Amino acid sequence: MKLKLIESNPSVDEYMTLIASTGWDGILEKGKARLEKCLKENWFSVSVYNEADEIIGYGRILSDGELQALICDVIIKPEFQRKGIGSLIITRLIEECKKYDILLIQLFSAWGKEDFYIKHGFEKKADEAPGMRYTN
Repeated sequence: MKLKLIESNPSVDEYMTLIASTGWDGILEKGKARLEKCLKENWFSVSVYNEADEIIGYGRILSDGELQALICDVIIKPEFQRKGIGSLIITRLIEECKKYDILLIQLFSAWGKEDFYIKHGFEKKADEAPGMRYTN
């Protein structure tokens, strides 16, 4: 499969398609205008397209550009999961944080996806402090 990684946001319609494909409850209810605003507030983002120019994956970072970074919305269409696309996205997001020597890279993982992030250098925080942080 030939992939195209673009360092930018998808269109809001593409973003909504990705969200709908994952069944993330409640997000689409925010509406198109509010989701478009979310996309504009990113510090860095990566969109992945297949050979048919269809969006199949996305990830973004919210950051102050110096100390803190929060990785959000690592989304892969279900039919394209387990093909290395998530790894491609998370690796590129981490690289961008390292480029700016960001000290704290954090994320919240979807239930049951922790092992994927551990494989990429994150550790699970204690149950009383949810989320994950990058430790490499």
